[in-house]
Amino acid sequence: MTVAPEPIASLSAATAPLIQIKRLRRRAIFSLRQRLAEREDGMKRLLRFAIAAAMVAGLHDPKQAGALDLSGAWATSTDECPNVFVRRGRAKQIEFTALSDQHGGGFIVEADRLRGKFARCKIKTKKEDGDTVNIIAGCAADIMLSNVQFSLKMLEPNRISRIFPGIADMAISYHRCPI
Repeated sequence: MTVAPEPIASLSAATAPLIQIKRLRRRAIFSLRQRLAEREDGMKRLLRFAIAAAMVAGLHDPKQAGALDLSGAWATSTDECPNVFVRRGRAKQIEFTALSDQHGGGFIVEADRLRGKFARCKIKTKKEDGDTVNIIAGCAADIMLSNVQFSLKMLEPNRISRIFPGIADMAISYHRCPI
């Protein structure tokens, strides 16, 4: 006794929903791949724009915009730099030596902060007027908090002078330490 094969029509009727599901899945996958490709194109355009903007910014000289660079360690004399500052710690941060105040002292400028041997200040406002920078900083010492006003005049790229407004001919010169 032989079994007759089922008619093709009955097979396709039973498998038609499966075939439709496979087609829908293929369409969904194709659509998803298209959206991902469009997103990648957008990201590539954004990346190209960012690179171009960085290149233009790199060509721009901050000195032309009037931004004075005060960052670094400043001492009253470049000869005294090794006696005033030292690099310590794993990150090699600039710190004051134990006897820095006996060698004329100095200060450290980092982003929006000023550090002295006995005080730490956060710059509240900073206004540039030509080659002079007026700074108001909130400073904390061991025993008190206070607002301090600084007026610094850039004499050379690595030399500044602290000016005391209201007191004629009084200024203290500082040199940037190559540390």
